[in-house]
Amino acid sequence: MAKTSENTNSDARIGPMLQAGLEHHRAGRLKQAEASYREVLVLAPDNGDAHNLMCGLMLQSGDSAQAIEHGRAAVQAQPDAAAFWNTLGAALRRGGDISASIEAFTNALTHDPKQPDARRNLAGTLAQAGQFEAAEKAYRGVLKDTPQDARVLVQLGNVLIASGDKNGAIGAWQNAVEVEPTLADGWINLVGGHSDSGAYDAAEQAYRDALGYGISDAGLHVNMARAELARGAMSAAQRLAETGLSIDSGHAASAVVLALTRLELGDAAGAEALARQVTAAAPGLAEAWSTLAAALERLRRPEDAIEAYEQALQVSPGDVDAGVNLADLYERTNALDRAQALVNRVLEVAPDHVSTNRIAATLARRRGDTAGGIERLMPLADRAAPPRVQKGMHFELGRLLDRDNDAAGAFQHFAEGNRIQSEGAGSRRFDPGVYREELSHSAQALTPAWIKSWQDVVATSDQAPVFLVGFPRSGTTSVSYTHLTLPTTPYV
Repeated sequence: MAKTSENTNSDARIGPMLQAGLEHHRAGRLKQAEASYREVLVLAPDNGDAHNLMCGLMLQSGDSAQAIEHGRAAVQAQPDAAAFWNTLGAALRRGGDISASIEAFTNALTHDPKQPDARRNLAGTLAQAGQFEAAEKAYRGVLKDTPQDARVLVQLGNVLIASGDKNGAIGAWQNAVEVEPTLADGWINLVGGHSDSGAYDAAEQAYRDALGYGISDAGLHVNMARAELARGAMSAAQRLAETGLSIDSGHAASAVVLALTRLELGDAAGAEALARQVTAAAPGLAEAWSTLAAALERLRRPEDAIEAYEQALQVSPGDVDAGVNLADLYERTNALDRAQALVNRVLEVAPDHVSTNRIAATLARRRGDTAGGIERLMPLADRAAPPRVQKGMHFELGRLLDRDNDAAGAFQHFAEGNRIQSEGAGSRRFDPGVYREELSHSAQALTPAWIKSWQDVVATSDQAPVFLVGFPRSGTTSVSYTHLTLPTTPYV
C-alpha cells in the first residue's frame, strides 16, 4: 500500500478499514471494498490512500469520471506519491484525456524515476498519442533496467512498426519470443510482421514455431491467413481464417480475411455479405469497411464503395491504405478534385508513400502536368515496395515518359512493370481451389438460358463498321490480328 497521509493515523479505525477494503478488493468483492473505502473517507475526507484505492476500483468498475475525481483528490492529498499520479494517469487515459494522462505519468516519474508501472504506462500512452519517437525512447529506457521483459519488447515492436521501421519491429518481436516462447502476442505480431514485409516463408516458419509452443490464438491463424492470401494460396487462407473463427466466433479480423478470400475467389457478393456482418458487429474496425468497399468495387458499385471507404476514414482518419484506395477510386471515377484533396491529406502524414505519390503523378498527368508527374515519381523508382505497388509505379512512369516523347524511357518502365507482373504470377502458389471456385461461379452465370438469349448479329454489308471501345495498350495486338483477318472492315 502507498505511503499514508497524516490523517490516516489520526483515527485508529482507519488502518484496519483500509486493510479490510484491500482484502475485499483483492478477492474481487468490489462492493464490499467500496463500502470500506467510503467509510474511511467519511472519517478522513482527504485520505490519499482511500482516494487512490477508490480511483483504481472505479477504473475496474468502468466509471472513469469517478475514477478521475478520486485520483485528483489522491494527488492533492499527497502530491509527492508517484503511485497516486500513476493511477490518476490511467484514469485520465481511460477517460480520453490523453495529454493530461501523459502529464500525470510524467509527474509520477518526477517523484520516482524508476516507478515501473508509470514508465510502461507513459510509453504506451505516448504511442497512443502518435508520439512514436518519444514512446520508443521510453520503452528503451524500461528495457535498460529490464532487458528480458518480453511484453515491453512486444510493445517496442508495435511502436517501431507504427513509425515505419519494419525490420526493427520484427527484431523486437523475435527477441520477445526468444525471451518468453509462450507469449502469444509476440508470435502473432512476428507472423504478421513477416507477412507484411513479403517474407511469407519466414511467416510460415514463425507460425509453425508458435504452434510448437502450444500457441493457438485466433490472431495467430488470421495473420498466417493474410500471408497465404498474399501469396495466392486461397484455400489455405480460407482454412486458416475459418480456424480463427472456430476459436473465437466473434473474431472480426478472421471474418475480414475470410471475406477477402471470398473476394479473391470471385465471390464478391459473398464477400460483401460477410463484410457487412463484420461492420455491423464491429463498426469501429476500419479494415472491415475497406474490405466492404473492395467488394463493392468488384460488384461495379463505385458510389457505394466510396461511401464505405469514407466510413473507414471516419473510423480511422490516419488509415493510409484506406485513404490511398479511396483516392485511387476517386481518380478512376473522374472525381479529380476530391482525389487531389485526399492525396494531399495523405501526403502530409506519409510524404514518401509510394502508392500515394503514384496517384499524385497520375493526377498531374491528367491535368497536363507531365513534367510534374515525372519529377514526383522518378525519385521513387527504386524505392522498396510490395510488387503490386512497384508494378503500378513503373506503369505510370511509362505513361508519363510516353507522354513526354521519351519512347526509350517509357519502354524501360513498361518492361519493368511487365517483369514484376510476370514474376508475381509465377510466384503465386497453384491453388486448385481457386480454379474450382472460378469455374463454379462461371457455371452459375453462363446458364443455357443466358447463352440462348444472345442473338447473332448479321452484318448488312462488308462495310458495316465495327466499334472497339476501351481497349488498353495490350488490346492493340488483338485489333491488329482482327484487322488482318477482315482487312476491308472499317474500325473506329
